[in-house]
Amino acid sequence: MATRGAHREEARLDDQGSEEENEGGEAIALAPSADTLDRRLVERASARLAEIASSLKKSFVEMGEYLLEAFYANDPKQYAARGPGRHVTLAAVLARCESFEVPFSRSMLSASLRVAAIAVQLPRGAAYRKLPRMHQELLAALGDPVAIEKLAERALRTKMTAAKLRALLDHAKGADDADESGADDDEKKARARAAAVPRTVERLAQTLRDERGRLAFRSADVRRMSTDERNRTRSAIEDIQRRLHELEALLRTGN
Repeated sequence: MATRGAHREEARLDDQGSEEENEGGEAIALAPSADTLDRRLVERASARLAEIASSLKKSFVEMGEYLLEAFYANDPKQYAARGPGRHVTLAAVLARCESFEVPFSRSMLSASLRVAAIAVQLPRGAAYRKLPRMHQELLAALGDPVAIEKLAERALRTKMTAAKLRALLDHAKGADDADESGADDDEKKARARAAAVPRTVERLAQTLRDERGRLAFRSADVRRMSTDERNRTRSAIEDIQRRLHELEALLRTGN
């Protein structure tokens, strides 16, 4: 009898999931999927997140198209000639980012504009327009609509992940630098370092923001950090801030 009772209790716990204690010592009942892989839930969640991502991309595209039309008369040449940082009026709008007035990050608005400037040069049915937002951002850095569309078709056909696309772009850039004629090794290395500047900063920005353009980490994440992790994070932030200030000074003097 005791054995049968123990089995019934185990079965009940299997149905309800396990328990975990929070920081206050309170027992928290977890869903079964926390300990056992629920493949149906994985599929449902993936499908729902894809729907949400589609909605977010629609807003992202709409923002970029509006900015290109409002500040550059829908002309990518004007955008190329005078980027957001050098457009006095647009810069004033970007200065309001992450406020109640403009509740988006500066990097998100700039990225949406960069993508829009590429998309407007391609047909409505272009593969580039069908890609996820992150793929569009990565390809936009190439600048050449023809080359971008060629890679977009490949990415769409093979359902390439953003990580694989990024690796492909890095490899292609390295090959271009290696094959380029008429320049010595020092010049090739110098150009490679120059090209690495925007890519490095863009990757940092992408890592720190979520799909909505907000900080990728939440207060709950910070609360769970140990003292050592907090100290290491503060030290890294200070170092990043110093390096970004130095880079910003170089950008100002380099214009």
